[in-house]
Amino acid sequence: MTVGEEGVRHRLAPSKQRPLWQALLPFHDRLSTISVFLVAYPHPIVMPLPPTTCLIAPDLDAAGYARQVVAAAGLLADAN
Repeated sequence: MTVGEEGVRHRLAPSKQRPLWQALLPFHDRLSTISVFLVAYPHPIVMPLPPTTCLIAPDLDAAGYARQVVAAAGLLADAN
């Protein structure tokens, strides 16, 4: 789930969704869900809020955003 005014812009095209899903597979056993809240910070940032929430100031491109989501999943999984 991605929440925020920028959420629609950062929804990935179907061709990008499958690679992101596969990149998140290693975290499925430790995270039941991830809630992503987009924030308008001046620089890209990933801030985990355990157990399953993170704030992301997104990169401008979809690939960067996907990397941020995977990074958030890793940080949250390590915190659990």
